[in-house]
Amino acid sequence: MPFNSYCKIYVSKLRQSTVSGLIGQECGCEFSDLGAEIQGIDIEVRRNPDSDPGAEPEDFVFWPVIIEVEAESGGGEEVVDLVAGLLRILWESEGMAVASCDFEDRLPWEGGAARLGDRRGS
Repeated sequence: MPFNSYCKIYVSKLRQSTVSGLIGQECGCEFSDLGAEIQGIDIEVRRNPDSDPGAEPEDFVFWPVIIEVEAESGGGEEVVDLVAGLLRILWESEGMAVASCDFEDRLPWEGGAARLGDRRGS
């Protein structure tokens, strides 16, 4: 079943420059003006204009950094695999990350939302 390949990943506990550096290092790409392309998939790392330092930790839409991922044409499993890999890179670097997309159910930890549930229960 086709799906929209656009994905937004919200990130906390890591700086914007750190996020783009981690992705560049792990994926072997270079960012210019905070954007990069990996296998025909565009990635932008930006400051979240809706960021709110006073928001509750589980209110991820207010986290300070966003990553936008979109396939240049179509997308599919390549986008799912790339987003899953980006999430793992961020989590392994002690960042908090949650993906918001049409394919969250195909990502580890439901795109990170289930990890938030884990933290609330602690």
